Amino acid sequence: MSYSITADEENHIIFVNYTNTVSISEREAAVSELSTLCSDVDYKRILVDLREARLIINNPEEQDEFVTRLSLNPVLKKCKTVYLSTTTHDNNFFIELLARARHFNCKHCTDMDVAYEWLLDKNE
Repeated sequence: MSYSITADEENHIIFVNYTNTVSISEREAAVSELSTLCSDVDYKRILVDLREARLIINNPEEQDEFVTRLSLNPVLKKCKTVYLSTTTHDNNFFIELLARARHFNCKHCTDMDVAYEWLLDKNE
């Protein structure tokens, strides 16, 4: 498994930490697990850490299908999600762009402090 899911109970943030090579099918598995966990604990903040991951570039149709399922997920569409990576244009860029276009509340950050600040901002 190329991901782990943990929680910051104090701030009600769920972390998804990806490492090594990550495929869309692994991301689908993480989303399924994440959706169940968010529902169980009623957390509405998600930090997806991609800094140690190497995302497999898939064809645009597969990425589009993934984003469709993500943005239509009744639990996750109520959450704020931040994608943390080491660069501003990584392999997750297309997925983030599609997700925002579908009104999925997400942001991209390269700094953990900025990511936390956005997640904890009640005005966003």
